[in-house]
Amino acid sequence: MMLMQARNMQWHEVFYPNLGSPGGVLSVQVLQEFYVTMTRKALHPLPSNKVRNIIQDYFSWHIEVNDPLSVLVASRIEGITRFHFGMLLS
Repeated sequence: MMLMQARNMQWHEVFYPNLGSPGGVLSVQVLQEFYVTMTRKALHPLPSNKVRNIIQDYFSWHIEVNDPLSVLVASRIEGITRFHFGMLLS
């Protein structure tokens, strides 16, 4: 049923029906990548405690924890829509 409805919905409406609320949606993976990028890969890396404070500012947002079912659903939605698999899980 969810896959049939997904054809007529935006990807965020499928995964995050309350997206209209203040804040946004991030996955744990995005926060992990942000931490590594800002502390190690940036031209001028920031101290880890500063990056932790920035990440903590996002705790009011919805933090999505992807599980194996999320991966399967995202792959099916990608198959019936034009949404990129990575965007469905980010």
